[in-house]
Amino acid sequence: MSREHGRTEPTGGRTADRTVERPLASWRPAAPLRDYQADLLDAVRPDDGAALHLVAPPGAGKTVIGLALAVRNGRRALVLAPTTVIRAQWAEQAARFFRTPDGSAPAVADRCPEAGENPADLTVLTYQALSVVADAGPWEAAARERWLDELVRDGRTRARADAWLKALAADNPAAYNRGIRSRAATIRARVDELDDDAVAALLARGARERLDALVDAGVATIVLDECHHLRAHWAVVVHYLRRRLVAAGAAPTLIGLTATEPSREDRSWRRYHALLGDVDAEIPVPAVVRSGHLAPYRPLAWFTLPAPEETAFLATAGTELRHRIAQHLLAPDGVDYLLGVLTPDLPAGAPVPSDPALVRALVAGFDDNPSLASCAGALLRRTDDYTPTPLSVRLVPLLPELDALDAAEELELLARYALDRLLPDPARRADWEDVRMMLRGFGLHLTDSGIRTGRSPLDVIAAASRAKDVAVVDIVRHELDALGEQLRAVVVTDAAERSAPHRALDVLVGAGSAEAAGGAVRCFTAVLADEELRGLHPVLLTSSRMRLAHGDDALLERLRARTGLELRARDDGWSLVVTGGVGSADLVVAVSDLIASGDVRLVVGTRGLLGEGWDCPAVNTLVDLTTAATATAVQQLRGRTIRLDPAWPGKVAHNWSVACLLPADSRLRSTADLDRLRRKADCVWSVVLPDPDDEDESAPPAIETGLAGALTPAQRRALDRLADGASARDVVALNTATLAGLGDRDREGRRWSLAAPVSEAPAGGPPRRSGRALDVVRVSTTAGVLRRGAPAVFWTGAARAVMTVMTAEDERGADGARLLVVAEDGPGPGEARTVVLGLDGVDAAMSARFADVMAELATPPRRRPRFVLEAAALTLARPRDVGGLGVVRRVLGSLAARRARGRGGSLHLAVPAALACSRADMEVLVAAWRRRVGPCRLRLVRDADDAEALLASRGGWGAHRRVSVQRTRRWIQ
Repeated sequence: MSREHGRTEPTGGRTADRTVERPLASWRPAAPLRDYQADLLDAVRPDDGAALHLVAPPGAGKTVIGLALAVRNGRRALVLAPTTVIRAQWAEQAARFFRTPDGSAPAVADRCPEAGENPADLTVLTYQALSVVADAGPWEAAARERWLDELVRDGRTRARADAWLKALAADNPAAYNRGIRSRAATIRARVDELDDDAVAALLARGARERLDALVDAGVATIVLDECHHLRAHWAVVVHYLRRRLVAAGAAPTLIGLTATEPSREDRSWRRYHALLGDVDAEIPVPAVVRSGHLAPYRPLAWFTLPAPEETAFLATAGTELRHRIAQHLLAPDGVDYLLGVLTPDLPAGAPVPSDPALVRALVAGFDDNPSLASCAGALLRRTDDYTPTPLSVRLVPLLPELDALDAAEELELLARYALDRLLPDPARRADWEDVRMMLRGFGLHLTDSGIRTGRSPLDVIAAASRAKDVAVVDIVRHELDALGEQLRAVVVTDAAERSAPHRALDVLVGAGSAEAAGGAVRCFTAVLADEELRGLHPVLLTSSRMRLAHGDDALLERLRARTGLELRARDDGWSLVVTGGVGSADLVVAVSDLIASGDVRLVVGTRGLLGEGWDCPAVNTLVDLTTAATATAVQQLRGRTIRLDPAWPGKVAHNWSVACLLPADSRLRSTADLDRLRRKADCVWSVVLPDPDDEDESAPPAIETGLAGALTPAQRRALDRLADGASARDVVALNTATLAGLGDRDREGRRWSLAAPVSEAPAGGPPRRSGRALDVVRVSTTAGVLRRGAPAVFWTGAARAVMTVMTAEDERGADGARLLVVAEDGPGPGEARTVVLGLDGVDAAMSARFADVMAELATPPRRRPRFVLEAAALTLARPRDVGGLGVVRRVLGSLAARRARGRGGSLHLAVPAALACSRADMEVLVAAWRRRVGPCRLRLVRDADDAEALLASRGGWGAHRRVSVQRTRRWIQ
C-alpha cells in the first residue's frame, strides 16, 4: 500500500470475524469540515491494519480529524489522551460535531466496560489509565532479578547470589540501592525489549483489567492524541495493546495525532517510529492561518553583543586559546601531529612522495577521520606562524579550501593532540595537566578514556548573556510604541534562576551581584528598572514564585479577588514578592484573565510553566530567551501567541528570538547561539521577507520555514559574514533594518492572505482546497565565483538530472513529478545568487528524499562517496532547463584553486548515496546531466587513481561560503 494511504500489517486469520461490526460507520458529521481538514482526509485511508501518523498545529482541529478517521473506519474505537482535560475535550467534540442515525449526539465512555456491560462505540481514556505500574516496585524487582542473573553468570549458585544480595542490602544499603537504581534505569531504557508477559507483570492489576476489557469489547481503532509523548513507558503499553488486539484476531488501526513529531536525535525516537512510522500527512500552519483559524504572525530576530564584563572574559579566553594552539599545535611536534592526521599512511621521516601519491595519502587522512583532518587542514591553511617542513610546503597547497575553524573545533583538535601525544609520554606529564586544566575551563574534560564534552562557557555566556535582558527592554519598548494599549507581551526563559555553575561563571566574568541568579528573576529586575515598562504592570510568574512591580498593590488585590487565595506580599524595596498559593493553577488562570482585560500587559515566566498548554489568546508578543530549539519546544512556545483573540479580530502576533553574537575582537569564533537561532527558525513557517528596496507590491510573497521569514536577504547575507565576529555597528545595522519594517501589523497580516500558489493541482487528482508543505533546498552561490545568472541555471539543470533518476524509480513515473524552481538574485555585484528547488507531484517521502539528495549534491562529502561526477565548468543552459528564468545562455566562469576543484576548469561533485545504488542509475544520471547541464564524466572512486577527484569533491566550492545550502520547506497551493 502507498505510504500516503497508511501502512498495513499482517493479521491473524480471525480478522474478518472481528471487523464485521462497525458501529461508528453510522455516525454522520453535524458540521462541514474545514478545507485543510478535508484535504488531509482525502490524502489518507484508515484501513483495517493501517498506521497513520498525522501532524497538525495547535488550533487546527486535530480532534475532529481523529474522530472523522475513526468514523470512516467504522469499528469500535479507543482514544488515548495525555490529560483528563484533553480527554474531556474529545467527548465534547464528538457530541458537537457528529450525530447518530436517530439525530442524537453519540455516547462516549470515559471508562472501560464492566463485566456483562455493553461496550461503548467510542471510549476515551488517558494513557496513564492503561500504564499504571504495580505498587510492589516492579522496576526494582526486575532490577534485582537482573542483578541475580549477573551474579549467577559470574559463577555463583542462585541461592548464594540471593544470600549475597540480602547481606549487601542489610550491611551496606547505600551500595545496594545504587546497584538497584542503575539496573532499573537500564531496564527502563530497554523496556521495549520486554516480552508481553514481562510487560503485563509490570502493570498494576487495574491497568491489566482495563486492557483486557478493551480487547474483549472488540476495540479495533486506536487514536493516539499528542502522540509525541509516546517515547517511553506509554509507548511500550500501546505496543503491547496492539499486539494483544492482533492476537485476538483484529487488524488494529492506529491513528497518531501530534503538532510535532519527536526529534530523530531523541534516544527513544526509534521506539516511537516503530509504532507510527514516518509522517503520512501534515496540515501546515499556513493552511490554518490562511483559513482564519489561527492568527497571522511574524517571526523576528534581535541581535546583541555580550555585556562588557562578558566581552572582557571572552577576549581573555580567546587570547589563551590562541596561545595554547601556538604553544602546542604550531610547535614542531604539533605540526608533525597535524601532518600525521592529514597523511596517516606516510611513514615518519620518509621522503616527500610525488603529487599523485601525496594526494592519495591526503585522501586516506580524510577517510580515516574526516572531522579531525578538516580541522588540521584548516589550521595549517589559516596560519603561517609555524616553521614549515618539506611535507607541509608540498601538502598545504593541495588541501581543499575549508571553512574557518570554530572555537569548539580548535579545542577538540588540541584535546586530540593531548590524548595522542602528551598523555602517552611520561616526560610531558606537566604539559598534559596544563592542557587538561585549560580545556576544562572551556567545558572539555579529558580522561585516559577520551573526551567528555560539557557545556562550554562560550555557549553559556552567549545563551544567557546579561545583554539579552537589555534586549528584552528594547524590544518591548519598540512594540509598545507600535501597539500602544493593545500590547500583551510575554517573555519566556529556561528557568527562574540560572544553575549553580552558571552563577559561578557570572562571578568569574566579574558579574557577581544580587541579580546574578539570572533567568526569569534577573530579566524581571531589568524590566522593573525601566519606568515605562513598569506602567505595563509586569508580573514574574514561575512554578515557585511570583513578583509584581514595587507599589502595585492594586494588582495584588485583583489577584486576591479573582483567585480567593490568601496572597501575601513582601516588599523588598524593588518588587512585591508574593507568597501563598503561588504555583496554583488558579493563579495562572487569574493572570491570564488579567492579561485579557489589560490589567497586566507584560509577563516574565519560564518555559516549564508557559511553554506548553498555557492558553491566553490575548498574548500578541513573545520574546523567547530559551535555549530549547527542538521542533516540539519551538512550535509549542510559538503557539502561545497565535491563538485568535476575540478582543482583536485583526490580531497579528510577533514572535522574537534574541541571539548573542561574539565580538570580532574576542579572537574566538563560536556560532552556538546563532546556530540555535537558525534551528528555531527552521521549525517555524513564515512569510518570506523581500529586500525593502526591491519589494514589488504586486509580487505574491512566499511562505517558508527558516530565517527567510525573520530577516531580509540583505540581513541574512550580513549575518553570514558576521559568523567570524561582529562589531557594535554591525549589530545596530541588523536591528535597525528590523525596526524599519516594524509596526505595520495590518500589512503583515495581509501578506499571509496574499501568499499565492506556486504549483498547480495534480492532473486527475482531487481538487486541492488548501495547500501543503513541500521539502525544498536553497542553494546560494556567491556571484564572485560564477557569473550572474549562471548559478540558477547550473543548479536547475542539475536538479532536472537528479529528478530523472529519482522519478524513474517512483511508481507514479516521471509524468507525475514537477520541478519547482524559484530564482532569487541578489541586488548587486558580489552578492549571493539563490535558487530554491523542490520536487512536486510526488508523495511527501519522495519530496523529502529529493531535497536531501540535492542538499547532499551541493555539499562536500564527509565520507568517501562511491561515485564522483566531474562536470565541465563551461556550461550552456537551454531555455527549457531554467523554468521561469527566460531564455538564458550564460557561461559558468572558470573556477579558481585547480587542486581544490580538479583540472581543466572541471567541477567535482560527490554523487549522493541515494543515486549511487546501481551502475544503471549512474548511466541515467550521466545522460540526463549531459542533456540538461553539459559535458561530464563519472568517476568510480575505488582505487588510488581517483584520489584526486575525491579530494576535489571534498573541496566543494571553496571557503567563505561560496556555496551555502539550506534544507527547508515551502508552502504551496
